[in-house]
Amino acid sequence: MKKTALALLAALLLASSSLAQGIPNPRGVEFDASADHAVVSPVSGANLVDGYRMRLWPAASCTGTTAATCSGTPAFTLQFNKPAPVSGKITVLDIFGGLVLNSLYKGVVDAYGPGGATASTVVGPFGRENLAAPRAPASPALLPASPTSRVSSPSSGTPPIE
Repeated sequence: MKKTALALLAALLLASSSLAQGIPNPRGVEFDASADHAVVSPVSGANLVDGYRMRLWPAASCTGTTAATCSGTPAFTLQFNKPAPVSGKITVLDIFGGLVLNSLYKGVVDAYGPGGATASTVVGPFGRENLAAPRAPASPALLPASPTSRVSSPSSGTPPIE
């Protein structure tokens, strides 16, 4: 099987983030279909490509550009089955919802079949960022007025009230 080229779709990503040094909240992945995507073995009649999957590791576990440079067992494996390519590309959306929030990952897409699997180059880092509302301030309390207290409003530029 030929290697698949992998690229996260910039158009599918959010534009801004505080997720340090990674692509925040990717909506999906797009990659070139294997050159063997539709090939059938003349001997066995089996498809050479049964499907695609994406293996994800914590970003620090991948030190190079190939799957061989990613150490340990992948933290996640996402199965894509065998989507139909459009103009030679496969797009899979809404797949990263199960990732641990505020963690960075790197990954590869594999084309797999009866003869084994071939991995793309490593992509990332990327991750899911917690975009929920911030936590409420803790225990606000009103302060009693006293004859000598001074209250000012620094943001409005008004003089202090005496």
